[in-house]
Amino acid sequence: MSLDDLVSGALTGNQRSLSRLATFVESQSDQASAVRQLLRGHGGSAHVVGITGPPGAGKSSILAHLATSLSDAGKSVAVIAVDPTSPLSGGATLGDRIRMSEAALRPNVFIRSLASRSRLDGLAPATLDMIRLFDAAGYGYVFLETVGSGQNQVEIANHVQSLLLVEAPGAGDSVQMLKAGIMELADVYAVNKADLPGAQLLSRELRSMLSLNEQFPGQWQPRIVLCSNETGEGFADLIQAIDDHGAHLRQSGTAQEHRHRLARSKTMYAIQQLIDRYAAVNEEVFAAVADGQLTPEGAAETLLKSISQVPRPEF
Repeated sequence: MSLDDLVSGALTGNQRSLSRLATFVESQSDQASAVRQLLRGHGGSAHVVGITGPPGAGKSSILAHLATSLSDAGKSVAVIAVDPTSPLSGGATLGDRIRMSEAALRPNVFIRSLASRSRLDGLAPATLDMIRLFDAAGYGYVFLETVGSGQNQVEIANHVQSLLLVEAPGAGDSVQMLKAGIMELADVYAVNKADLPGAQLLSRELRSMLSLNEQFPGQWQPRIVLCSNETGEGFADLIQAIDDHGAHLRQSGTAQEHRHRLARSKTMYAIQQLIDRYAAVNEEVFAAVADGQLTPEGAAETLLKSISQVPRPEF
């Protein structure tokens, strides 16, 4: 099938076509560039939700519950799950489909795992393109699950409309939470494992921390929802909180701010791709730095001055 046929199929809900396109997008090849061109003008109605949090907090389990509940309600859901890449072997265990096996079998749920590769911000190189693909394919919700995040992995906030931060009892004290930059950016907080001791205390600590933030008229008030994968508690409230935040974005006009942030992320990513493409064929610049003939700053200037000679990729 041609790319035009695959795009036409994906836009009408054909998951096989969508899967083929996702493979092209992930490859970051010339075919990926062609897919970007064909998808221009499509989409724009998906609610893009980021899910992040420390390793072991239960992000994947919560996401599986959300996908199943939304599917039962007749909603279409796409899931982009990013898994860490081994710095030694370069491989990645893309195991989220196993955790989400029940949701993955639903006809209105599509799950795609990505390897983080060389990225250190909890995302993957093809993240933005994958979001664009699922949005164009008409999915009502696009969930982006990051690698277990560290305290400074905040780039996800520039990729999504609503940010859900998953915390669980025993992951650290309130001082550790205050040090985590991602804590200031979340729109909804899910306190997972609500059936375990310490969940109520964690919820109070989060509420106390949020009370320290300066509030402005009309500003969204972050929600804290206790939930449990074991009992099913809280998931209806969690979906409601996510939907309420989406409604707030539309009603307050801040959705436009998100589009600008996303446009900036896409543009910066395109710039980085251009630099990487040029650097890959100019290894002598790095050799000059290694030999002491150039400083890193001088090498950067050399690359940037000469980059106009590189054939421009399509984005």
